[in-house]
Amino acid sequence: MSPPRGPWLGRIYALTVVLGAFLLFQVQPLLSKWILPWFGGGPEVWTTCLLFFQSALFVGYATSHLAERYLPVGPRVAVLVALLQGAAWLLPVGPGEAWKTSAESHPAGRILLLLAVNVGARFRSIGRRGTSLASTPRVRRRCRSPRPPRTP
Repeated sequence: MSPPRGPWLGRIYALTVVLGAFLLFQVQPLLSKWILPWFGGGPEVWTTCLLFFQSALFVGYATSHLAERYLPVGPRVAVLVALLQGAAWLLPVGPGEAWKTSAESHPAGRILLLLAVNVGARFRSIGRRGTSLASTPRVRRRCRSPRPPRTP
């Protein structure tokens, strides 16, 4: 007997994906605005933060793709849960006062290091979660609608 294919699994999946995307794109401007005055408040601070967050998101997607391609479902889920637990263990997010710079002409390296140490693992694991969840065969199989698609 197969488990029921009710709409709840699809709704929970959609809620999880939306919540993860909301968290991802709330952390980025929040932390960028937090450190902006520390490094002079210029456009290079915003650009460096954008570089970091887009690179971390890409790394999260790449690790999810590699895990889907080379790991069976059981170890893949175990790795995902371990990464999420590790990211939760590193909470709260927030750089300390020791990260404030003196008078550097090009603070990009220090900004990248600050972001990597303070939010790198958390951001990457949250970015990886959505694609890992979507690639799980059990979720794909249960979220299929029993009704045929509508034609316009």
